[in-house]
Amino acid sequence: MWVGDIVYSGWDYPNSVLTSKYESGGGQYFYTIALTAGTYLPIRLLYGDNGGPTNWNFRISDAANYRYSQTGVFSGYLVTKDCTGNKTDFPPFAIGPKPDGLCENLGLQGYVTDVTYPNNATHVLPGWNVTHFKTTAPSKTVNTTSIGCAYPCNSPQGLTTNNGNMALMYRGFFWAPRAATYTFNFTNVHSGIWLWTGSTAYSGWDLTNFDVSAVMASPSSLPANASWTIELEAQSYTPMRILYGDGDAGGSFTLEITDEDGNYYLTQDQYSDYLLGYVCDSDIEQFFTPWGQET
Repeated sequence: MWVGDIVYSGWDYPNSVLTSKYESGGGQYFYTIALTAGTYLPIRLLYGDNGGPTNWNFRISDAANYRYSQTGVFSGYLVTKDCTGNKTDFPPFAIGPKPDGLCENLGLQGYVTDVTYPNNATHVLPGWNVTHFKTTAPSKTVNTTSIGCAYPCNSPQGLTTNNGNMALMYRGFFWAPRAATYTFNFTNVHSGIWLWTGSTAYSGWDLTNFDVSAVMASPSSLPANASWTIELEAQSYTPMRILYGDGDAGGSFTLEITDEDGNYYLTQDQYSDYLLGYVCDSDIEQFFTPWGQET
């Protein structure tokens, strides 16, 4: 929490007046300030969590324990603007440009198929011939604005299989809202995942030309991690293809896309505006080849 003029700009962790961090357990933290009646105090609160169920409460009270704000109760003392003009207005939150979704193109094209044999008579990765899935028909397809699968990965984005061993494929475009260096970061991969971008994402993709892969060394090894960076122009479309393989029953993977300033464009199981199944501009090559008939 920050109060006073610092709330407008320059606020960071060291100059906050109140910080509450969950480490070994919850707690109560207080900040006290003397205020003059009828004045406006600029205030900024920032809350974040790293996943899982969380909660927090915020209360403002005086020395007599009269409460001016408390969780879940309407407060007439929290306002967005000082109508007297004595305090600077807050600028609007920055909202970056979004891709054109008017042609119903939001979400990558997704595919799942059962894997009863990963082409080498074993359920162990590595060893897959990924090109096998160019001509393998899907069990189910979907358009999805999120990617990721927590262990044991039974029905990612609603894509289910009959035996638990699966191949997942996603194809489409990443739309870059600004000129930046973007990082594709794969973590907790069990058993293997591959990413192709650019022209190779359309056809010709195989185990010799991927941009990044993360594959467990053996069934008993730890889940794999890998990252890859690319410089992209503002409002550009990058063709991409992701193939995930679960070499034995029970798998997982996470993909995050960030830029050099720490902005997130994709996190696990969270909706993303930047993943597109096709582009409304017909001048850009599309992914129109049916699943199971690719080259």
